[in-house]
Amino acid sequence: MKASQEELRESSKEAAVPTLLHEATNEQTSAKIGIFGDTGSGKTTTGGVIALGLSLAHCEGRPVAMVDTESASDFLIPVYRTEGVKLLTVKSRAFADMLTALKEAQEAGCCALIVDSVTHAWNELIESYCRRKGISKPEFHHWKDIKQTWNTWTTQFLSSPLHIIVNGRLGYEYEYQQNDAGKKELIKGDSKMRAEGQFGYEPHLLIEMEKVRETEGAHRGGRFLHRAHILKDRSWALNGKTFDFADKDGYEKGDWKPIFQAFAPHFEFFDIGGQQQAAPTSTSDGLFGPDGSSEYYRRERQKRIALEEIENTMVLMWPGLDQKSKRVKLLVIEAVFGTRSWEAVQQQTVERIENGLRVLREVELVQKDSQLTEESTVLELFRGCLRKNSGMSAAGG
Repeated sequence: MKASQEELRESSKEAAVPTLLHEATNEQTSAKIGIFGDTGSGKTTTGGVIALGLSLAHCEGRPVAMVDTESASDFLIPVYRTEGVKLLTVKSRAFADMLTALKEAQEAGCCALIVDSVTHAWNELIESYCRRKGISKPEFHHWKDIKQTWNTWTTQFLSSPLHIIVNGRLGYEYEYQQNDAGKKELIKGDSKMRAEGQFGYEPHLLIEMEKVRETEGAHRGGRFLHRAHILKDRSWALNGKTFDFADKDGYEKGDWKPIFQAFAPHFEFFDIGGQQQAAPTSTSDGLFGPDGSSEYYRRERQKRIALEEIENTMVLMWPGLDQKSKRVKLLVIEAVFGTRSWEAVQQQTVERIENGLRVLREVELVQKDSQLTEESTVLELFRGCLRKNSGMSAAGG
C-alpha cells in the first residue's frame, strides 16, 4: 500500500509538468498605436509621420499603406515623396475594405498600415448591419452580432506583423450622477477614441492630440501647437508625458525625425524584425456541450447522480438502521473511497466516484438476494472487486 502511494506521488509530479505554460519571452515585434483628437489636432500628420519614421528607421524604407476615409492621404503625399517612401492608399469608409487592406498590405510587404479614421469604419459597419436587417438603428439584442464582426478586426490588428496606427475622432465617456437635489444628471467624463467601446483599450500606445494656440514667439496667437498627451504606454517609457509639435510652412526632408524621436523610447521595447507571435487560436468551446451547458456543470451533474446511486444502492443492500448495518456501510465507504467522511467522498473526482459505484454494484450482484452483514465477508468481497479495478488501488486495503 505504501509503495502504491509513492508511485502515485511520482506520477502526479510528472503530470504536473506544464505543457501550456513556458518561460516568458518578448514576442512583440510591431507597434499598435491609437491616436485620437478633435478636428485639426494633428492626428493625421502625427500618425503619418510615425509610420514614415518606422519605415525609414526600422523597415529599410518599405511602403506604408493607408485606409483613408477623409482624403487625408492627399496631404501626406508630398511628405512621403520627399523621403522616397511609397504610400499605398484606398479611399473607403467600408469596414470590409479595412480588413482587405490589412491583408493586402501584409502581402505587399508594407512596413505599416494607417487607418484614418477608424470612427468612420465603425459607423459604416453599424449602418451596413442596419440596412441588412431593415432597421433604422440597432436595438440591444443586435449589438452582439455587430461586436462579434468588429472583433475580427481587433484580432487581426493585434496579431498582424505590421506596425498599425489607428486614428479616431474624439469622444467622451458619459455617466449619470446624482446632484444635490437628488436628481440624476448626465455628466461628461473622460475623453476617448470614438469607435467600438472596447477598442480604445487595445493599442499598446494611446495618444490624445490637442491643438493649443502658440503664446510665445513670432506666431503668438496665430498658429497652433499640436500637443500629444500619452494616455497609455504598455512599455512604461512614455506614460504621462506630453510633446508639443509646432506648425510649419511646409515639409522639408528630415522633418520626421523630431516627431518620431519623441516616441522612439516606446519602439525600443519591441523586437522589431523578430518572429511575430502567432495569432491566438485556442478557444474554450470544449467547455460547453451542444446545449450550451458547461463541462464543469456536466461533470458536477454526473457526480451528483453517481453519489445518489451509491446511497440508494447501499440502502438496498443494507436497509437496516441498526448499529451493525450502519457499521458495515461505514466500513464499505472506507474500503472503497479511503475515507469515513461522506463529505470527503463528495469532494472526490467524478471518475473515482463512478468507479466506486461500479465496485458497489459488482458486490451487489455477488450478494444477490442474501444480505451479507458479516464484516469480514463483506470486506473480502469488496477487496476482491477493488483488485479488479486498478483505478481504485490507492483506496483499497
